[in-house]
Amino acid sequence: RPYDRKRRWEARHSLLYPPVELTGEQARAIATAFALKAHKSGYLIYACAILPTHSHLVVGRHRYDISQIVNLLKGTASSYLLYKGLHPLAQYRRSDGSIPSVWASKYWKVFLDSNQDVRRAIKYVEDNPEKEGKKRQTWKFAVAFEG
Repeated sequence: RPYDRKRRWEARHSLLYPPVELTGEQARAIATAFALKAHKSGYLIYACAILPTHSHLVVGRHRYDISQIVNLLKGTASSYLLYKGLHPLAQYRRSDGSIPSVWASKYWKVFLDSNQDVRRAIKYVEDNPEKEGKKRQTWKFAVAFEG
């Protein structure tokens, strides 16, 4: 469908909380959380880009389903942002003490069926920040894809 400015405006203005736009400090905290969780759980992350409004990861096969990996990474990152005092929605604490999630409830996943697909996805993720006028990102927890 073509982009609909009016519909997008209406959607943004119907939100309960302001849209999240991560700062560089928040992105680095999320990267730290991803690194900790990947190390603890044995995830192989081949590429990662954390941008102000979205993130991309290329994650290797694991015994856990990708849905579980995504939820665990998001949960760890949220907890770490809160721990560091960087959670962008902390001021919107609910009456039960919970804080709205930084993350969308859904995510986009693509299953990569060949080494060529994995390499293409890694390049896409690595190039993504530059498409938004940001610097290329290099994260120490991202491991080389051996094929």
